[in-house]
Amino acid sequence: MSTTTEVQCNWQGWVHPKDTLLIVTGAGSGIGQATTILAAQQGLKVAAWDIVPEGVERTVRAAGEFGSSITPVMADVASQADVDRGMAETLRMGKPKLLVNNAGPVAIGKSVVFKDAVTAALCSVQMMTEAFLATEPGEGAAIVNISSVVGPIVAGGAAWYNAAKAGIAGYTKFQAATIGLKCRVNAVLPGGPIRTPRNEAFIDSGVFEKTLARNPMKRPGRPEELAAGILFLLAPAASYVNGVLLPVDGGLTVAE
Repeated sequence: MSTTTEVQCNWQGWVHPKDTLLIVTGAGSGIGQATTILAAQQGLKVAAWDIVPEGVERTVRAAGEFGSSITPVMADVASQADVDRGMAETLRMGKPKLLVNNAGPVAIGKSVVFKDAVTAALCSVQMMTEAFLATEPGEGAAIVNISSVVGPIVAGGAAWYNAAKAGIAGYTKFQAATIGLKCRVNAVLPGGPIRTPRNEAFIDSGVFEKTLARNPMKRPGRPEELAAGILFLLAPAASYVNGVLLPVDGGLTVAE
């Protein structure tokens, strides 16, 4: 004799509560801009952190009718003093529930000092994370860090970039394992490449020609495609997703 258990699929945890506040660093262009705009379209309030005022102004304009949900916060996330000041300014909008650590040093076409670049890339994520957690965000808190397929999965480009992005992936997994009771922590790994203002000239000039030939989708990704993955990992719908490194690369890394 068998029994049947009836499953009730009526869970209501698909959307954030009204007035949920999200912090996005590097919100003035590329992936950060797309994430900010898509979040505002989904009903979130966004503290849009960036070091360039004009960039965030462009983001607000690009959001159109949803621009009123976006508040600029000017801060250099590589500076502890700026992080502290920016968080104090953000708290005047409300208590943040969500954080996207997107800002980082320019990766392509720049000559940088290894130590300085790795320190800026890694320590900015750590400082923002600690400042965010200090606000005690409460139930439903989530962080998404932006790493890369380069470093955690494949090698390429500059040595500092590989080291920094692998470090962000490792920090993500450590945090997920240690603070999972109070905050989920995941990472998105862009690749493919992604057509952002930082690398579109290199895409158009053929620098990524061989990479695109290997990519199963045969095209660069778009910032809004990254933003969709980021917002899923932040969402209540992903409430049991913790410690994930999510490649968004068109299948490039499985085709390697």
